[in-house]
Amino acid sequence: MGNSKVKNLTWIALIGAMGIAAFYFALVYPFILNKRVNEKLEIEEQRLENYLRTIRQKPEKDAMLEHLIQSEERYQDMLMEPDKPPVVAARLQNTLKGMAENEGVNIISEKQLAISEQGAFIEVPVEITLRCSITKLTNLIYAIEDYQRFLDISKLNIRVVNIRNPIDIRADMTVSGFILARGISEEG
Repeated sequence: MGNSKVKNLTWIALIGAMGIAAFYFALVYPFILNKRVNEKLEIEEQRLENYLRTIRQKPEKDAMLEHLIQSEERYQDMLMEPDKPPVVAARLQNTLKGMAENEGVNIISEKQLAISEQGAFIEVPVEITLRCSITKLTNLIYAIEDYQRFLDISKLNIRVVNIRNPIDIRADMTVSGFILARGISEEG
């Protein structure tokens, strides 16, 4: 009798385990699987919506890109010709010499200063020391400000050379030209 009870209990346990497994695979597992599928569908739906939104915005983005390209071209025309900073500084010195010569200003000395990054631009400064009259200095400053490229006068110190003749002055001036930082990394 004891042996048949164990067999019966074993069969009951086996049938119970099979019932639980059948219940799990028939009701619980499909529910869990359905939940996972729904989560994946939701994620894919969001990705598809983002993709469709991006496609709908393409004409707007293309127009913005075209505007940025035109702006860069316009600003590029205002900057110094792209090259390595020492070459740009030498061009700037030659430009300033030409302007000074046109205005009758005597350049006593000139020096290239350390370059610095200013966001998307590289500032290339040059310091020049001048000797002239205040009128000629004014004309030179006007020529620098009116130059086809953007030049910045960041420092201007003026001293009278001879107190008896205050018309003759000596001026130290720092003039900077600008180039795109991106253009340098592509070329040099």
